[in-house]
Amino acid sequence: MAGALEVADGAGGTGEADAGLAAARRGLRAAADLLIALSPFGQGERAGRLETAERALVAAATVSGDRFAEGRARFLLCGSHLAATRLDDARTEALAAEAASRSAGDTVMLRQVLNDLGLIAQILHRNGEAIGRFEESVALARQLGHRSGAVASTVNSALSKVRRGQAAEAATVCEQLLPEVRALGDTAGTAYTLYVLGLALHGLGCYPQAAERFRECRALAATAGRRERQALAGIRLADTLCALGRPEQALTEAEFALALTIETGAQRDQGYALQTLGRVLADLRRPTESRDRLHEAHRIFERLGLPQAAEVTELLAELMTQPGRDT
Repeated sequence: MAGALEVADGAGGTGEADAGLAAARRGLRAAADLLIALSPFGQGERAGRLETAERALVAAATVSGDRFAEGRARFLLCGSHLAATRLDDARTEALAAEAASRSAGDTVMLRQVLNDLGLIAQILHRNGEAIGRFEESVALARQLGHRSGAVASTVNSALSKVRRGQAAEAATVCEQLLPEVRALGDTAGTAYTLYVLGLALHGLGCYPQAAERFRECRALAATAGRRERQALAGIRLADTLCALGRPEQALTEAEFALALTIETGAQRDQGYALQTLGRVLADLRRPTESRDRLHEAHRIFERLGLPQAAEVTELLAELMTQPGRDT
């Protein structure tokens, strides 16, 4: 009887421990889902507090051995790193989130993590890798019946195809997607699709059509309150206006886009605006101002560890060889 009692007591203790662990894991998963719900509001002053909570959640999930909660927590932390353009940290967390999500069979989270891995590769100009990540994300989204997710990753993949020299394929994809994304009532998604279509048309030399798409994108982004997309559309519109031989109009667009990026605090986009503004000023034969803007862009890209720093260095070298430059 004593033996039986000892076994019973032991079993009771184990049961309580298991129940406690299960409760802790439920709490971790609920916390992760709450932070995911809050993440769209994590801009500005809230960003630091949310990141602190994400780090704590990653630590707790890792200690508990809950791979499901860990995958979601690391996805959240990856998003914070990505928003701050800490690309090495973002990639580390995204790869860890991918492994945890695969282990836990959390395909909903895995789809989003794969999309983020594609975005990181895209920013680093690893476009072949990006396309592979996006395509796997699209396949999972379709499997899950997640239409908007499939559309977003498909457009992301089209952007990488533009940058890989497959502008015609990307334009076809975006043209085919536009009716679907409009039907979803997704204003921000429509604006993004128009943006990538504009880039593809620019790459094909169809400048008037590209300018039209960028203008439509900018108007929709402004309506949706997506000022970062609005700024990017303005930057690319300025590039296209330069290609059309309208540098004065391009200057107006580039300066307005730069002002928007300063308002939003988007450092990478500010670098893009300064880079475009430098090119426009060079076309207007204002080399001193052009060099100043390009040097500003270079400092931003170099600080963020972005490959565009090398592009700006080449632009500065070209500017130095132009006839009639000031000294």
